[in-house]
Amino acid sequence: MAVLHLDFPEIERVSLLMTRASEQMAPEIEHLRLQIVELTNNGMRLEKGGPALLGAYTDFNTNLQAAVAGIETFAKSIAGIGKAGQEMDTSIQHNFNKVGSPTN
Repeated sequence: MAVLHLDFPEIERVSLLMTRASEQMAPEIEHLRLQIVELTNNGMRLEKGGPALLGAYTDFNTNLQAAVAGIETFAKSIAGIGKAGQEMDTSIQHNFNKVGSPTN
């Protein structure tokens, strides 16, 4: 038998925390990418090493962006679980209020 306990305020808190984190990380990751591009174009120009470094960082950056998108996906999933739990709770209340309470 499944055991359920849903702390709706905690679900919302964690979901919002994750959303805010992804919103803050995404622009910072892009800023860092632009810094690497600028560095390899101007401050650290290496004929062979520069393109290799930029290519490796581009791959790394793509993985970081995917990770940030994953955080947002988890945030939405957690929020969806909380919403579904609230809807289920409200539905149960509504159904039992329609039927009425059993009398002793």
